[in-house]
Amino acid sequence: MYNSTTGNYFLALKYVIDGNLNIIAILADGSKKPLTKWKQYTQIKVELRMMAEWYSNKRRPKGIAIICGITSGNLEVIDFDSPEMFPMWAALIDPDLLKQLVVVQTPKDGRHVYYRCEQIEPGNTKLAMCDSNSQTLIETRSQGGYVLAPGSPNECHPRNKPYLVLQGDLTQVPTITTEERLTLINAARSLNRYVATIKTVKVTDKTKSNTIKTNDDTYEKCTREDRPGDDYNATMLWEEILVEDGWAIDHQTGETVYWTRPTKDVGVSATTGHDGSDNLYIFSSNCAGFEPNQSYNKFSYYAITKHGGDFKEAAKVLSREGYGLSIPDVIVPCFEDQQSPHPQTKEEEILRSIVDDDFSNSGNHKKHMESEISGVVNTKSSKKKRRGYLACDLEDWPDPVWLIKDHIIKDTIGIVYGDSTVGKSFFMLDMSLCIATDKKYQGIHKTTKGTVAYVCSESPAGAKKRIAAWLKEHKQKEWPKAFCLIPHRFNLQEEAEADEIIAISRETLGCDPDMIVIDTVAKNLGACSENAPEGIRAFTDNVEYLRDQTKAAVIVVHHTGKDETKGPRGHSSLKGDYDTSILLKATNGKAGTLVCVDKMKESEYLDPYTLNKKTIHLGVDSEGDDITSLVLVQEETMKTKYRLLKGAVKETFCKIVECKKTGTAFTILEALGWTELPKTTLKDHLKKLIEEELIFKNDDLYTINPEHGEIWDL
Repeated sequence: MYNSTTGNYFLALKYVIDGNLNIIAILADGSKKPLTKWKQYTQIKVELRMMAEWYSNKRRPKGIAIICGITSGNLEVIDFDSPEMFPMWAALIDPDLLKQLVVVQTPKDGRHVYYRCEQIEPGNTKLAMCDSNSQTLIETRSQGGYVLAPGSPNECHPRNKPYLVLQGDLTQVPTITTEERLTLINAARSLNRYVATIKTVKVTDKTKSNTIKTNDDTYEKCTREDRPGDDYNATMLWEEILVEDGWAIDHQTGETVYWTRPTKDVGVSATTGHDGSDNLYIFSSNCAGFEPNQSYNKFSYYAITKHGGDFKEAAKVLSREGYGLSIPDVIVPCFEDQQSPHPQTKEEEILRSIVDDDFSNSGNHKKHMESEISGVVNTKSSKKKRRGYLACDLEDWPDPVWLIKDHIIKDTIGIVYGDSTVGKSFFMLDMSLCIATDKKYQGIHKTTKGTVAYVCSESPAGAKKRIAAWLKEHKQKEWPKAFCLIPHRFNLQEEAEADEIIAISRETLGCDPDMIVIDTVAKNLGACSENAPEGIRAFTDNVEYLRDQTKAAVIVVHHTGKDETKGPRGHSSLKGDYDTSILLKATNGKAGTLVCVDKMKESEYLDPYTLNKKTIHLGVDSEGDDITSLVLVQEETMKTKYRLLKGAVKETFCKIVECKKTGTAFTILEALGWTELPKTTLKDHLKKLIEEELIFKNDDLYTINPEHGEIWDL
């Protein structure tokens, strides 16, 4: 254990350099608070000179915290706050997987489990709560969070005890698969102890009164099994229902049965009988038709799996099969605590929205009773608890995540529009595949690797050639697994159609997509006119619904009208309601595409740039004719990279090209003489120039990239 300031500094260096981890200094006062503002380090690496400054005061020792998320290589930590939780969780994990993980003992005798994964969820997610919902037992630390690390002085924790590595090496945190991560997460969720307390509310005869009565006797009076759904819940067993549908029992602990979903061989996807509950609690995101982290009773499960979520039709069929007697007054469950990790069932959610709305208006009452109780699910009408935030709270909000720098931000909606021959689909496929393969867009703009669901409703037959051409141009040998093509049309006037896009994406990708592309608006608008404000409003509502349900960037592709200066074709809200708008215009006699970012809420507008259409030869067909497709390539790539350089780095590059010809090697000592910079600063600048491929390095020699002729002509 390092207890000195110097020791902490060298250990922090080891974490950063050897372990590719990002760190911040922690006050040694028991508060576990950072020494300084730290949110910027969730997006950028800490500089070594800043670390030296943090740990320079020997009289004031500092601790070490490791920042989770992208700047530590997609690091995620499962935090077991309660000591008894870890052995219970470990018993559910395959030993071969468990021994790969880095395990740290905390001062409270809890555990931190470290791993990296290509797909992690942003923020800290509560996985298991205690019976009273007053204490978190297990949660994740991911993008936007940090954990104190071994090597921190004991004084950093209020218990004045150390963090100790029990297994593995923090400089060699393993990378696991998405499937293995889900196994770890689902096992933790299966240990949740909290189930929300349910009260009952009786809605009286709607033809006589709009009043609501609540009392202790209501539940006994109204829970008779005379509705088909009630009768089905009371008489059927989960074992009969699930086994018939292909579910398998993984194991059983007490009354809790752990289930593996159909098409999966190992791992836990859901539980029944947890803490006396007779509901099916699903925590897998790959169960088609079901939302993860949601409870379902037997009737809800039956309605979703057998009748596509049509509760009214499900009740009719069960009634014909002999279940129930009649449909009496409604029993409405009300959850006292809305933050439960076990939300209400879908049936209960429908009924709750009735109680939450204003029953003083008889028209509203009638509308809800006729639509909601009949089995029409309208989640948008359910009221959510709203709250305000103090300005000081906003510092902890996560920063925007750029999927493509200066173009697309996650958890936003955007529109790409242009003339029919300008190359909109080529443009969006290029961006989508760059995100899926973690390549810089056009070799310049940084990307955040993620998954993409591409709804290709216009000319889906040509998608294969376009993708093959992109892969050949970018020297990709394998078709990306993070890209999902959905060659269908959807009527996005209907929320159920948006739900189907989400379900297909989750089933195909194994997770929520980071970006969804709707190509085009016209093919997914149903029978609605593009000029009808009500229809466009419904379309945009469902685009926002896709974003809200997945936290993805949702980009729609559309056409311009006769006058492109008026924006996208159709109603004005098609541009006004979106966070980002990108106009594509033909240039160079339609041989090129001018990209104009004409609306961007989160940054300065990018200068317009030109993409040229490049023909890619893919082979010959059965008749000997060439098979070709197109890709879009940004012109003058090196000049564009040069223009994007900023401040001192750009000045350094200019001085180097003034003193050295392209293709001729130079040393760092020579560059020190030209630039008159401190050696550490020059190294930082050269590193940036190497990242932008303006300068190459071979051993200790540097050369200027010779692409596009004499670089100093810029």
